[in-house]
Amino acid sequence: MTINNVAAPNSVVTKMSSREIAELTGKRPADVIRDIWVMLGQLYSLNKDDANLRHDKNQQVILAEGVIAVIDSRGYISELLLDRRHTEILITGYDVVRRAAVIDRWFALESGTELPQLSKMEMIAAIATNAARNEKRLVVMEQKMEHLEQGTIPVGYQGYSYLKATYGLSDAKSRQLVMAWSVPHKKVPHVAPGGQVIQMSVVHEESFEKALNQMMREAEQRGSQWYHPKMGRFSINGWKTAA
Repeated sequence: MTINNVAAPNSVVTKMSSREIAELTGKRPADVIRDIWVMLGQLYSLNKDDANLRHDKNQQVILAEGVIAVIDSRGYISELLLDRRHTEILITGYDVVRRAAVIDRWFALESGTELPQLSKMEMIAAIATNAARNEKRLVVMEQKMEHLEQGTIPVGYQGYSYLKATYGLSDAKSRQLVMAWSVPHKKVPHVAPGGQVIQMSVVHEESFEKALNQMMREAEQRGSQWYHPKMGRFSINGWKTAA
């Protein structure tokens, strides 16, 4: 993964840092950064092990729209900055009290007001009060997402991102293969980042694998690429040529 977008030093868009999220939730900063990378991997297929940021020392680098990495003098990521959308996606997996603390902080940031300094006991009481107020809305949303995520993908079917990662064929070529070999496929409801429900394309994996194997038996290798009359030129990662 190559990232070249250096963030403007004086961005007006409000961001929350991984360090601040850690303070609000009582988690270790390293654990919050790990959680963010897991989220970025699922949303954008970004992998921290693939990132090459050593040349961007003492800079802020845009990893994705709304996500900025703060690089220290050694070339390591010291913290990550998230916009509100990514922050809310991140804390979906946190417990209600932690979510409430982060949501309240966002309200303070966006309204231009700071929450009053409270004692530890007062802060716990305030968080509990806010949690009770927000719990119903959050539980309803989570139940809706869980309902849509569970059981909507038929047994034996997989999405194109899974097929790409498993079989090494690009998304576009996987779709071309499905159409060329009439592989069974359909659309199912899916919760996208942000909570909106979209239609997700899924493919019968066993039929896809059979079609792929047939294509590769018929394909002609041309240098680092392959050619098949139904597919044109294509690349496939991890395919072992028979000796």
